[in-house]
Amino acid sequence: MHCNALGKAKMFGFWKKNRVASAAESQNEYVHKSKLGVDKNELHDVSATPVSENTQWIAPTKKQLRYAKILRISITPETSRLELSQLISEAEWKDPSLKVKREAVNDAVRERKFGRELIEAERRWNDCASGDYYILAIYRRKAAKVVDVVLIEGASINDRGNLKLAFIAPKLVRDRYIGPYLDWDKSFEICAQDLLYYELLGPNFRDTEIDDYTAAVRRGLKIAKRL
Repeated sequence: MHCNALGKAKMFGFWKKNRVASAAESQNEYVHKSKLGVDKNELHDVSATPVSENTQWIAPTKKQLRYAKILRISITPETSRLELSQLISEAEWKDPSLKVKREAVNDAVRERKFGRELIEAERRWNDCASGDYYILAIYRRKAAKVVDVVLIEGASINDRGNLKLAFIAPKLVRDRYIGPYLDWDKSFEICAQDLLYYELLGPNFRDTEIDDYTAAVRRGLKIAKRL
């Protein structure tokens, strides 16, 4: 996509006539809370199951029943999905190696389904998320190229085998007392294939400084011209 000359500069981000834009400046940006997908082929992580006294009775899943049989857990026709999850959790707590084996099986299933390369890409992005890395990103959103600085929140592979990247973008807050500042709270996702360019920003990038953000976006717009 050809990019025209740099358009009118604003305090926060830069819009391009050809729709190369800073996501932080957009007023109609599609923003939603990140919902990282869960592979349905994986065994249920019983340790994360919420407990409620008023939970409606639900039959155990077939995967739960197969796993319970492997663990030799005795169940009755009245055993619910939640109760069986708790029994499995207790068994894994008593013998931690059971959970290690289960996770190894899950990893093998995911690798067969999605391939090692995609699994490794997911792992690398999640490693970056754990380190609170900011990146200069250029990505597609419908017919537009978007230039922005984002915080890496995580990555996940959905059931269709698409790697989804979760980011947090800033919004400009104009406070009457302390002045304008960046508030990093706009969560959104994109497909990895829509990420046209990215680079990690070094430790000198200050996420509270509008000047640092503006300089990075200005540089990103020049890069977008060549993409």
